[in-house]
Amino acid sequence: MSALKVILQAPLPDHLIKSLTVDITQPDNYRCAVTTDSETRREYCASLTIVLLNQLESPEQQEHIIGILFELVNVLAEDFKAPSFVNSVKGLVVTSGEAVSAVH
Repeated sequence: MSALKVILQAPLPDHLIKSLTVDITQPDNYRCAVTTDSETRREYCASLTIVLLNQLESPEQQEHIIGILFELVNVLAEDFKAPSFVNSVKGLVVTSGEAVSAVH
């Protein structure tokens, strides 16, 4: 998770921007229902990992934490693959509608 922090802060290469871009005519059902950003989800995963490594919880609690961590990692992975940019009449915009200046 720590290595992922560096990667999330680095600019996206052009080939990734292209693969994460959709046309404005497509329906916007490509965003995850979890409203936090990738960096926040990464922090959640890192925190849960630390909790598990400390082994202070009961085995039952650890199972629940492992389940939560598993789900969050899957959401994070799906978010990385989901379109993040839209080709619009204004040019390339983030799916939230903001214009793209520097892509991280």
